[in-house]
Order: sequence, then structure tokens, then C-alpha cells
Amino acid sequence: MTNFEIFSSEEIEGIYHSMAETMSEEQKIFFISQYGSMDGFREHFLESASSEQAQKNFQKIVEWYGSKEDALNASRHPGGSGVMPAFLKRLDAVQKKLAGKLGTDVHSFEVKELIGEYDFLYRQLYQMKDVSGMLLELAELYLTNEEIQKAQDTVYGKGTTEFFGEAIRAFYRKMG
Repeated sequence: MTNFEIFSSEEIEGIYHSMAETMSEEQKIFFISQYGSMDGFREHFLESASSEQAQKNFQKIVEWYGSKEDALNASRHPGGSGVMPAFLKRLDAVQKKLAGKLGTDVHSFEVKELIGEYDFLYRQLYQMKDVSGMLLELAELYLTNEEIQKAQDTVYGKGTTEFFGEAIRAFYRKMG
């Protein structure tokens, strides 16, 4: 590998093992159906994680966590298998409330309060002190990616995805 390596082969292998240990049976069944076996998924994961693009993504993750050690620690201790479904359920509830505010000024207290909940959920899930960089990138996707807009607007209503993006931007602009 070249000088862009963020995580070594051994570290990537460790990330895979941590992930595999905490997977639900449903997740394992999904990966087996996609890759033929967990070994097939492991090979795919290790190959993908070693690519230059994956290493660039790992660099972002390290920046979000503040250090390589903190990022690796979070991957080793990702919480129980029930964490992601609980997070998604709470996030959906916040997004539904936010969708109900469509048309409200993104600088209003009620909108900022909901984005504050969004921020809290992401900090809890990713075990990070500051998720502003991650959520500002998400806001950019909400504002520029038509596929995401179409999919999310189908769930929350036309125009909600752009509203979410503007609300996230406004929240962190004030804090910064």
C-alpha cells in the first residue's frame, strides 16, 4: 500500500472482527446472501477497506473522532446489536417532527431544538464529542444529491430533505 494508508491490514482485520462479533443474525443472513458466506463477505470487506477511496474515507472518520485511536476504539466497542435500530427509530421520530416544521424559519428555536436532538443522537451513536463535520457533510448531501432528496422526500414529504439540510447548516453556523 502507498502512503495514503490510514489503517493497516491488521487494523482493518480487527475492525472486521469487531463488526462480525456484533452483527445481528439478520445482518449475517444478509451478508451471506450477498457474498455466499461470511468468509466471502470478509474477503470483500478486507479488499474494499484497503482501497484508496476507503482509506480516504477512514481519514475523514479519524478527523471526526479526533484521533486514530478513538476511531479504532469506537469500532471495537460499537454497542449492542440493538443500537442501530433504536438510533434509526429515534432519528425517524426527530425527522418526522422536523418535517412537520417545513416552512418554518430554520433559525427558529423549535427547528434548532430538533437539530440539537439530531446532533445528540449522532454523538451517542458514534461516541463522538463533535459531529458537526459529519452532519454538515450530510447537510450538503441533503442539499445537492437528487437521489437522496427523492428517497427521503418520499418518506417525509416534498421539500423536507432540503429543509433538513438548511436547518443543519443554520444550527452549526450559529454554534461555530
